[in-house]
Amino acid sequence: MKLIVTFLIHGLAFIGLWLTAILPVFANIEGTVISTDSLTLKIYPQPNQEQAAIGSCEVGNKVIILEQAYNNQGEIWDRIRLVNLPQLEGWLSDTYVDQKQPENVSQDPYATENYYQLNQFD
Repeated sequence: MKLIVTFLIHGLAFIGLWLTAILPVFANIEGTVISTDSLTLKIYPQPNQEQAAIGSCEVGNKVIILEQAYNNQGEIWDRIRLVNLPQLEGWLSDTYVDQKQPENVSQDPYATENYYQLNQFD
């Protein structure tokens, strides 16, 4: 019995660590809806297309990305809030969201003072 309880505790702990690793949360990043396939895209209640859409958005709509998650097929989905009316919240495939990078974040991973101070180049 003790062995079974120990096994269950370790199993649950492993699952918790795994879920934490694949579900990164972002702080309200701005984005724009993009698509080459359609002018209107469906928004879903979960990060997949298994349930009926709860609404739609149009290409060019501004959104706030609240979080990101992988679905069962390994695709990245964004939980978004439309900035324009109606202020709908739901899930849209990350393929259709162009993220606006915050101005204070560099695209160059080596563009920090610490990197150049630690690695003196002649």
